[in-house]
Amino acid sequence: MVRLDDDVRERLESLSRKEDLSLNHVMNSGLREYAEWGAVYQNAGLAVTGKRLLRELFDNLAEEKARELGRRNGREEAPHMVISWFGNFNLENVLRVFGSILARYSGTFVFEHSQEGRVHTVVVRHEMGSHASAYYAEYARAICELLNMPSSVTETEDQVLIKAEEPVAGPVETAQGLPSAFIEERRKQTSLRPTRP
Repeated sequence: MVRLDDDVRERLESLSRKEDLSLNHVMNSGLREYAEWGAVYQNAGLAVTGKRLLRELFDNLAEEKARELGRRNGREEAPHMVISWFGNFNLENVLRVFGSILARYSGTFVFEHSQEGRVHTVVVRHEMGSHASAYYAEYARAICELLNMPSSVTETEDQVLIKAEEPVAGPVETAQGLPSAFIEERRKQTSLRPTRP
């Protein structure tokens, strides 16, 4: 049984009435968001930022600097985030983090994924302009390189299209070329976890 503070219960009941949803649905949605996003995003090095501010930051950033940041963050930040959420940096977990979690909770982009045979197609739509597209394109290229997946990436003002092919041997289970610092950090985190009796 879960005990709720009175003010929390009142707020949930108000949301339930306003949205015309069951209280159970509202509570489950809130708990899911906390489990998938709220409890992890800060540990993954993320912060909530408004789209208007992000657009202005990207607009004032030179295109080459946006690309440089995208390459670096794709190689360093992406593995850290994926490992923070799911423990391993692989294709399945990359798709889960970016498609099911970041796109849903960050509100900064829409993520669409489809697969035909060994070819994965991802469309990232956003409203932050061409420099944001440059950033996302390089971020995606870096992830594909880490996953050893040949890729082609095209950009428009508010969209990035990524086509990446799994190696002939099948889906990539673990990434190649991950920075050793991430591997070591992961080992430390695993060894520091308390064991249950």
